[in-house]
Amino acid sequence: MTPELIKADEQLSVELWDSDRSSADDIVGKIELSMQKMIQHPGKMYPQVSKLKGMEADSEMPGELHWEVGYFGKPHFRPALRTDGKNPTLPKELKDKPELQDEKGNLDSEYADAVAHTPPDPLWPSGICSIIVHQIVNLELENIQGSEGNRKGREYEPAREAGENTEEESKKLPSSYCTIFFNDQLVYRTRTKVVSSKPIFNAGTERFVRDWRSAIVTVAVRDSRHREHDPLLGVVALRLPDILQTSSQVTRWYPFDGGIVSRLPPLSCDLTKAIRDLGVYAFLFFFEVSRPGSHLPC
Repeated sequence: MTPELIKADEQLSVELWDSDRSSADDIVGKIELSMQKMIQHPGKMYPQVSKLKGMEADSEMPGELHWEVGYFGKPHFRPALRTDGKNPTLPKELKDKPELQDEKGNLDSEYADAVAHTPPDPLWPSGICSIIVHQIVNLELENIQGSEGNRKGREYEPAREAGENTEEESKKLPSSYCTIFFNDQLVYRTRTKVVSSKPIFNAGTERFVRDWRSAIVTVAVRDSRHREHDPLLGVVALRLPDILQTSSQVTRWYPFDGGIVSRLPPLSCDLTKAIRDLGVYAFLFFFEVSRPGSHLPC
């Protein structure tokens, strides 16, 4: 919620729709609430009973909506947590090199500088985590057949060029898209970028995180295909407490692993400040079977 929205007295709009399987969804009504009224009473949820309105001005719809709404502002950064903002995973000999530092952007305000040099406060484990996928480079499919066709008559052809893929568009390139998981729960999918080795997405999402101290963000890249399952090109798994050690925002290239890509292309992600407990759990069960009359398991 920016100052511009507050000064313009923007309205929080909630729409109620009727979901239909065989036809288009129909709108039942909507309600609006002034943002200026919300921020006057922060830090608490307030029950509301609102009469539904139509899409046109001064129109009404039958029915009421019982709901709760509240405004919770951002906490101030503690000066005691301020760091130098450098990557803690680098050796001491390399920490001061400018080319190895994370991109900080334009720090044109005191708040932006605090974000770039102060990690999230562990006293506030819950909050909003924002992730933006910018771009993938050097993306191409691995030749899983192990051959480039019939070599008869081509024994003396020069070897293929090694290194980064310079082709930006080709029929052999994947049509990639990214899926974002928060604690193993799918929350977002980008658009598909057709046959490109350097797809630019610049897309992302924001989600409430219960506890950023144990949260894991996973970005999976897949190849969109017709009449078959989309194969996995690679995965980037990021633990928020590991990457948010010196700042509340990180913009960095990440190589992804796994899948059917021929090399490990980097993925550019922007993770901003995060929030308890995972929403998806994994259980490991152990079974022991004993023989009759024996105390030893089979």
